[in-house]
Amino acid sequence: MRLLGRWFGGRMWVFLLLAVVVFALQLLLPWPVLLTYGLLLSAAIVLVADPVRVAVLSVVCLALGAVAPFVDPAPPTGYWERYPWLLPFAILAVVLARVERDRVRRIARSVQLLDEVVEATSQPIFAKRFGAPGQPATFDLANDAWRRAVGIEDVQVRGLADTEVFSAEALAAMRPDEEQVARTGSPATFEQHLVLADGEERTYLTTIFPLLGDDAAVAGVGGIATDVTERARAEERLAAVFAHSPVPTLRMVTGGDRRTQVLDANEAVRALVGLEAVGMGADELFGVVHPQDRPMTRSLMDSVVAGASTHHDGGEDGRVVGREIRLLDAEGRVRWVILSVSLVGRPSADGEQELIVQFEDITTLKTAEAALTERALTDPVTGLPNRYAVTDRLAMALTRLVRRPGTVCVLFCDLDQFKQVNDAFGHEAGDELLAEVGERLVAAVRPEDSVGRLGGDEFVVVCEGFDDPREAATLAGRLQDGLREPWSYAGHRFAPAASIGIAFTSDPATAPGDLLRQADLAMYRAKDSGRDRVEVYDRSLDDELTAAMEMQERLRAALAGDGFVLHYQPVVLLEGLVVVGAEALIRMRDGDELLPPASFLPQAESGGLIGEMGGWVLDRALRDLAAWPGPETPPSVGINVSPSQLVRSGFAESVLEALERHSVAPDRLVVEVTETALLDRSGGGVASLHDLHAAGVLIALDDFGTGYSSLAWLHELPVDIVKIDRGFVQAMVVDHRRAVVVRSVIELADEIGLAVVAEGVETQQQLAMLRDFGCESAQGFLLGRPVPSDDPGWAARMHGSQTWGEVRGSRPRRSRR
Repeated sequence: MRLLGRWFGGRMWVFLLLAVVVFALQLLLPWPVLLTYGLLLSAAIVLVADPVRVAVLSVVCLALGAVAPFVDPAPPTGYWERYPWLLPFAILAVVLARVERDRVRRIARSVQLLDEVVEATSQPIFAKRFGAPGQPATFDLANDAWRRAVGIEDVQVRGLADTEVFSAEALAAMRPDEEQVARTGSPATFEQHLVLADGEERTYLTTIFPLLGDDAAVAGVGGIATDVTERARAEERLAAVFAHSPVPTLRMVTGGDRRTQVLDANEAVRALVGLEAVGMGADELFGVVHPQDRPMTRSLMDSVVAGASTHHDGGEDGRVVGREIRLLDAEGRVRWVILSVSLVGRPSADGEQELIVQFEDITTLKTAEAALTERALTDPVTGLPNRYAVTDRLAMALTRLVRRPGTVCVLFCDLDQFKQVNDAFGHEAGDELLAEVGERLVAAVRPEDSVGRLGGDEFVVVCEGFDDPREAATLAGRLQDGLREPWSYAGHRFAPAASIGIAFTSDPATAPGDLLRQADLAMYRAKDSGRDRVEVYDRSLDDELTAAMEMQERLRAALAGDGFVLHYQPVVLLEGLVVVGAEALIRMRDGDELLPPASFLPQAESGGLIGEMGGWVLDRALRDLAAWPGPETPPSVGINVSPSQLVRSGFAESVLEALERHSVAPDRLVVEVTETALLDRSGGGVASLHDLHAAGVLIALDDFGTGYSSLAWLHELPVDIVKIDRGFVQAMVVDHRRAVVVRSVIELADEIGLAVVAEGVETQQQLAMLRDFGCESAQGFLLGRPVPSDDPGWAARMHGSQTWGEVRGSRPRRSRR
């Protein structure tokens, strides 16, 4: 009709001729003018649809109507009364034509916009019309994305047959989907696999919809495709991972009409439980779970699903849960697993929620864990409960105080001199002794008491129900009595002994570690008091510990700042009282006072600060020695070296480096060590002394007589000077036996070429006896008190001083390596 209208619209004269014919007929026949005019204008609107042309035609028709009565000799009755009604029809015709034109334009614009949108969209879109039976379908529409997808970007698709675009194989794959839509008349979505022009295979998710013809029958189909190749490949990989994963995994659905059901299960599930899980319902599924774990497992599943309705924001709460449970395989054997449940997406409209359930098989781990737990709680040497088991038993005893008030007591036992057994006979002998001690302790305690070994030579007894602390002391006495029985090994007899610390509590809130610590502190007090003793914890022990820790903090601060000073006490020859050296003695600043070494050296040793402190003393002493002016310079300076400092790697090298740095000759330094540093004559400490001695440094054995040295083997050690302990010197005046010892040391040292220094000389009587014994040199308050390096009295004391070499005359130094 529109084509016909365009044709008539282009030929105005044809319409005018039609109008003349209509009016001529009106003149010949008495037709109603209004009906004729209405038909004429309707034809104009349909055929022309142009308001301007319709207006011109209306004017022409009005003019013809006005002329008609003059042409017709007998006009119809009432003609002129009807004639004015023609004008509204003319106006109406113009308005209707305008409306029709606007509608046509809007339709055209909509079609254009639709074409632009279809062409611009990134999703492939097509439409094709079916041909006659046996004929191919032809394309009416295919956007640029569709053309790129099939590899024909430069081809005009409209009018092409689908056989010209796709191969026979591709059409055979697509036609069943198109025929289904054509047959049902309803849209449907299909996954289609296409091989593109370049040979690449792509996967599309295509929604195909029917296109209707004029007769409302399906005349063709259209489609909108989405490239899901990567998603499809990812799903294939995911499916492969699921199927071949070593982790047993179920895909389940719960809720809705199906309730709980297993949708899929990988091969690892069948290997785990020996059952085919696919299709299992709730009862069958929970039947695989150990009866004792079923309530917890059901509760877990319910809580996860319940969380799905309130946690859709991707949060962790209610999303993934792990629990240890037991499963029963097809043969009824227990399999320990870690159960993890994960939500997949959101619940559906009918309440169904998909889940991923995984089982991590930890059966081997649990079996090994059980065996390790038993071993972990037992001491392998004695068979007694170890530290962890003792701590657990102590915790249970403290918990029982809540229901049954009373006391819990800990006896902390540490063997005395156990190291001597290991050193003398080896660790195998030490282990046998520990086993023997364990048996003796068990035999001495009550049946309800617990005996355990914490480690090393430390044992603990946990007791309950003591109404009187003296009962614990009585038990400690029985323990010591049982231990003192001689023990034989390889023909040697050894009498074990132990220092015991006791701690009590009646407070169930006491931590096991605190009670053990208190008993440990009491045990150390027993050791410090002479060993083989029993001590009971009191608050003073904590006060002492706190004071020690505070002192260590002060020592660290003193090392970091200028908190130490050195005082020097002269060593003099008894003949003429000539100075031959000075011993450097450290002091710590405490406000305006100076603290003596005895007040802080034990804390420095226990806090691991003695090495750093010793390094400071060495450096400051050599610096002072190098800085003293001519006559005020002492012939040598002695520094005290602790056993722990002596055995450190590189000790000798650090001393020699300090001598070189301060330009001090090695024979002006005396390294003073105690007897305990030389007990292990093959150890690193003795080796360091050999290296220093070979370099010219003098070695002095300090506090001789308080340790385990023997003059019989002193000649084997790199020692130049023996310093007799002040205790012997001060006691020899009233104790004849001590006097004999001092005389013997002086005579034997002189025989093997060692110099002797008597320490702690404070009276003229002591000085006279030493001279009678032939002692060469001494030091003490009688001969000179320790003074700082800048003391003005040094100049007078240094007048006439001699070196150790001068003192010994021409006697050559013998190498005793």
